[in-house]
Amino acid sequence: MRPFPAILPLLCSASCLASFEVTRNVNDGRPPLEKVVLFAKDRPHDHLVLSNTGTGELTYAPDGAIVATISGSGVAAPRIAWRAGDGRPASFALDAYTYLILVCRLEGVVRETDAKGKVSEKRPDNLWFGVDLYNAAGERIGVVNLADVNEARPGATPAETTVLRIPMVLFRGAPVADAMAAQLGTNWQATKPNQSRAFRWVIDRIALAD
Repeated sequence: MRPFPAILPLLCSASCLASFEVTRNVNDGRPPLEKVVLFAKDRPHDHLVLSNTGTGELTYAPDGAIVATISGSGVAAPRIAWRAGDGRPASFALDAYTYLILVCRLEGVVRETDAKGKVSEKRPDNLWFGVDLYNAAGERIGVVNLADVNEARPGATPAETTVLRIPMVLFRGAPVADAMAAQLGTNWQATKPNQSRAFRWVIDRIALAD
């Protein structure tokens, strides 16, 4: 599993703060209001473009959900892109919306084989599984660890279907010239040869909200 650190507080100078426009206080208690639905499992999905690099595959479940299988010990990099239409922009600036709404779960375990050939299954609470936003060229704009935004069970990667309300500000800061989000996915690097992932990332809904 990829070892990226927990999200750290953002530090900003006085001049930076003066130029930053706050459009919504994410701690004001109001529920997010969806503005754009990029994907819903109960709606047509011919506007999506699915691709996958590395192990596993990216496809649709019988109920319409997106399912990324993440298997083995190699790199796993599924990507979900979308075309413009029906109120969807082809890409969006991170400051255009307050939240990314992601309804999903990560099923499964890591299987580890010891020196004697014994296989054990493990699933720590925090799997350090992140959702990434990418620009049209595939450059990563930002990443957020799902365990850090799981209000239902703080600090744990959701094993059950969970509504994740991810503040867009958490994605900001990647040093790329084009910071327009046009793809969503994840990127797990190769792990130890004696470890084998057996996961299913099931996504029911992706939306943008204020």
